Amino acid sequence: MKKSKIITAITIAISCVSAQAAEEARGFYVFGNIGTNFVTLDAVRNAGEKLQRDNPGMHLDTTQQKSGAMGEIGGGYRFNRYLALEASYADLGTSVSTLWANGGEGSSGRTEETAAWKAERFSVLGTLPVTERFEIYGKLSLNNVHGDYTLATTVRNAAGHRFDTEAKMSETELRGGLGLGAAFALNKHWVLRGEYEYIGKGSTESKDLKPEASAMMLVKAGVAYRF
Repeated sequence: MKKSKIITAITIAISCVSAQAAEEARGFYVFGNIGTNFVTLDAVRNAGEKLQRDNPGMHLDTTQQKSGAMGEIGGGYRFNRYLALEASYADLGTSVSTLWANGGEGSSGRTEETAAWKAERFSVLGTLPVTERFEIYGKLSLNNVHGDYTLATTVRNAAGHRFDTEAKMSETELRGGLGLGAAFALNKHWVLRGEYEYIGKGSTESKDLKPEASAMMLVKAGVAYRF
């Protein structure tokens, strides 16, 4: 009888601790991230490769500036220690690709493609607690990406005459994403987070300007506050 009472007491204690942990994990939180978006533009590079094939004697030079700083703010709700939903807004940075062409006899040209992205994001997080303070998580996201694209071309012929053209467009498209992250709780409210995310390529095209961009790879660090 005494042994049975001890087992019952231990079971009740474990249940109380588990219930308290689940209650502490549940609730709303806000977060902010900064990082880098590693993405390249393909339209200028592809045009340069075609131009080189069609004009073997032409000298070409291409530069690629990958997107720099990106930032994100958002909020989420944890249902328990294993599942959370998030919504956020992100400035995904700007990328620039430039092609210089020298056709000889004084003729030359320059084409520059610029792309800037912003997005509303919705994510589902699956979390695996490692210790009481440290956890890792996977993320599935749906991203409503807004892209502003500019393609500017300057050509100077052998007579020294200059011709400038510019095309602009904006597109919005849905892109899926996957991510991995880790979080460390400093205390009951403040949490440090680090993430890697992959956002797939878009599927839309334009008849005037095709914004060919590779998939985005985001490396982020941030902080969250749990209420």
